[in-house]
Amino acid sequence: MKKILLIILLLSLAAFTISCGDDTDDENGINDENGINGQEDEEDPEDGLGEDLEELEGMEYVLSYMEQEFPINEREPVPYDGLGASDGIAVRIGRELVEFYDFSEPEDEELAREAIDDAVNNGEVNIEGAVFPAVYNEEHQVMLVDYEDHPQGVEIKERFEDL
Repeated sequence: MKKILLIILLLSLAAFTISCGDDTDDENGINDENGINGQEDEEDPEDGLGEDLEELEGMEYVLSYMEQEFPINEREPVPYDGLGASDGIAVRIGRELVEFYDFSEPEDEELAREAIDDAVNNGEVNIEGAVFPAVYNEEHQVMLVDYEDHPQGVEIKERFEDL
């Protein structure tokens, strides 16, 4: 009788282990092998940007491009009036945030011009008294801010400049 119970117990343990599988997602939904939430990337960024990106412009183009390059877990709006920008979005790449600001239709032309000049000439921008590293992309009128402390900061900056 004990042997039968032991066999049943071992079979149920084996079935439980098999049903759990190899779930490598961490608490944020990142799976190192398959991108975000266990989904495989639909296309390799090296294969080109894809047809969907051709229709986008400005901030949406930049964010979509960056999403193909890095696992973006979430987007959240950030205040942008301190730069005179028309929009601001913080994106979580991995576990750290970087910020993007849209200057296509600035709310404050003078403040926006000052922020853009600072980013282009000094590689930094002053947001209400705090200085952050910044890179401006003239073609898409988008600024990348506060990327230096990110573990992938160098790569993020390089991809942003490659746009």
